[in-house]
Amino acid sequence: METVTEDYELDARKSLGQLYREWEGCTRCALGARRQLLDTKMVKGEGRTRGIMLIGEGPGETEESQGQPFVGRSGYLLHRVLDALGMSDLVYITNVVACRSCQQKIDKDGNPVMKRRGRAPKAPVWEDVPPSKSAVEACWPRLHQELYIVDPIVVVALGGSAAEALFGHPVSITQDRGKPETISVDGVGYEASLTEKRGAWVRGYQKGVGFTLPVVRAKVDYTVVPTIHPSYVLRKATDSSGDSPFKLFSDDLRLALKIYERYMLEAYGTTPSSDSDAEVSYVTQNEEEDTTY
Repeated sequence: METVTEDYELDARKSLGQLYREWEGCTRCALGARRQLLDTKMVKGEGRTRGIMLIGEGPGETEESQGQPFVGRSGYLLHRVLDALGMSDLVYITNVVACRSCQQKIDKDGNPVMKRRGRAPKAPVWEDVPPSKSAVEACWPRLHQELYIVDPIVVVALGGSAAEALFGHPVSITQDRGKPETISVDGVGYEASLTEKRGAWVRGYQKGVGFTLPVVRAKVDYTVVPTIHPSYVLRKATDSSGDSPFKLFSDDLRLALKIYERYMLEAYGTTPSSDSDAEVSYVTQNEEEDTTY
């Protein structure tokens, strides 16, 4: 994905609260327009900065109603794994898009599916769909700024769509999961650049300023570990093989934790009170334990 910085101000001094106040009325894409029309909630990221950043595709119905990321069934599974590995206090969780991407559910005859909740009149049933390319691009400046403010040691992309948005190229999550990749995003500062011809510095004259050097945006690198989305893990809950989606998902979170621990040890001579070697049990939201990895 080509990073566009001209239409917004990237500021390292900005807080996450300031960032979301600037975006809470956003209607840059159809998702924001729908959110405003139906008076639903933008889902803000939350958690710890300078730790492990988890980025999903987008909020679902439960997340939209509560205004928090990953609080539905897949979120329950995610948090159980984070708790087991001692990672819960180390993570910041957000999404590629901050508004729910969904469409009206249609029956086999092409008619909208209607459902009554309680005593309220029947209303259309909405089903989640992957956010469009235009929605991802419209929300990229918000994610870019959020990534820069949170400044994580390592990033986990939850699912192929999140990985593709970060990497800017197609991803096969079954083949690419668990393989860290470095991404570079524009930073706040600028650095001088060499010209292509002979690698020489070329000075340009600017009226009122004098001779200047050509400059480009300074880049900031982040390590990203792509993994399976927890919703896919739920759909494959009956798979108890040695390489089940749940085991692979847990292993990828362990890997991200080990990258973080290695950085903390090398940079500060200390490691967090986590447990990357802990066994993790698959437990559904109704507390039915299946197996341990």
